[in-house]
Amino acid sequence: MGFLKLIFQLVLVTIIIVSVVAVYFSSQKKQFSTVDLNSYVENDITGTGPAASLSKVKPVTEQEIIDLITATSGPVTVSGVHHSLGGQITYEHSLFLDLSDFDEVLEFDTEKKLITVQSGISWSQIQQVIDPHNLSIKIMQDHNDYTVGGSLSVNAHGRYVSDGSIINSVKSIRIVLPNGQIYDASPDQNSALFYGAIGGFGGVGVIVQATLELVDNIPLERSIKTLSFNEFNNYFKGNVLNDDSVVLHQAILYPPNFESLLNISWKKTDKPLTDDRRLQENLDEPWWESLLLTLRAKSTLLHRFQKNLFDPYLYGEEAVVTRNLETSSSLRHAGFIASDDSTMAMQEYLIPVNRFEIFVFNLRDIFSRHKADIFKILISYLPQDHGGLLAGSTAHVYTFKIIYLQGKNQQSHDQVESWTNELVRASTESNGVHILPYYVHDSTQQLYNAYPSSGKFFELKKNVDPNDRFRNLFWEQHHQAVYAGAQRQLNVPVNSFDQE
Repeated sequence: MGFLKLIFQLVLVTIIIVSVVAVYFSSQKKQFSTVDLNSYVENDITGTGPAASLSKVKPVTEQEIIDLITATSGPVTVSGVHHSLGGQITYEHSLFLDLSDFDEVLEFDTEKKLITVQSGISWSQIQQVIDPHNLSIKIMQDHNDYTVGGSLSVNAHGRYVSDGSIINSVKSIRIVLPNGQIYDASPDQNSALFYGAIGGFGGVGVIVQATLELVDNIPLERSIKTLSFNEFNNYFKGNVLNDDSVVLHQAILYPPNFESLLNISWKKTDKPLTDDRRLQENLDEPWWESLLLTLRAKSTLLHRFQKNLFDPYLYGEEAVVTRNLETSSSLRHAGFIASDDSTMAMQEYLIPVNRFEIFVFNLRDIFSRHKADIFKILISYLPQDHGGLLAGSTAHVYTFKIIYLQGKNQQSHDQVESWTNELVRASTESNGVHILPYYVHDSTQQLYNAYPSSGKFFELKKNVDPNDRFRNLFWEQHHQAVYAGAQRQLNVPVNSFDQE
């Protein structure tokens, strides 16, 4: 009798525990399912994109992200610090996962030179962790304000002459798919997810974790050379590309005539440092800086002052600094400041090396006719990109980063759209491509023309996200191609992945 009583008590306790757990998860599901999808209005960093009413949630754990996705059924958008400008971070009435607090360092191996981080961490935060160990990020963007997840989602690149895009420094990622399942992916494991999510603009799932390669934080010496634009190509091939000591490179192409460049290279050196700082301080800008930048974008006189006086003085002094110091600048240092009436924005184009002069001639004509307010154009080199289903660099290319002033009114928007359409056509005619995470008013046909392998990505998205949950304004623009018009170039059923 006592034995039966004990069994009864155990069964009763089990029922109570199961009931409590069930009630808890039911309440959580109700909580997530009844969120007000109009509770927050979101926009990108410039404030010029279409604003969206949505529900903003800031998860801090991987399980929270999974619970939010599985407990809801509508569209989901993902963002870090809102710097993608092409509509990749917003969608009307969506569950908006703001990962800016999802920023922990999970593992750090100084001997293997590897670091594993949550995807909402910024490059600046990583630099603060690794710099005391005299290590540096192998590949990152030009500025350290971005999050790792955002950089991976656009497969960004920096000024690294030989290393290419960020995907080349990623050992593995961890991703949550629309069904809530989580996978580890690398070039050798679940490779379709790896090459689809990196550079996938948030269309496949949530990248929650990444393991990244690090390198030594070596001293670098700056060298500069002023050139005419038609001298640049030969100079670069002979003095930068063939010099193994060059680590970082960028050239400034000056408006309004776009006839001369300042070539800036950073080379390995054994010379003593001229600046003992470890990392740059990213302070708030003074009130007058936004006004000055606006005037510089519009004034021919100030353009000439920048080219002939300010930059030669700024870059002319001897400089030997650590790799971390040179790569720890913020977007503000590049002029990305917004005011109530206008903002600095950016577009980027990848142009084959042998078409450099032709593209410069075309952009000079386009900007002149449209009286575009161009702040400056930054030129870097990007080797052929063999990774990523939406890889933009299918040959050795120069990257043209066009920084321009855009007003927050319809007239300015229409003007930028007009010259952008012409610039997209000019890049295509030069066998180049327009980079996608910026304001580019391209058609789906132009997307296919520029990225002939995009059909492979669309097919992957259809397989892993059959209910089209991961949306944003960028993918909405090409929705028909994603879910109706894509050619079946890749057949990857969801159950082919190896779940952890």
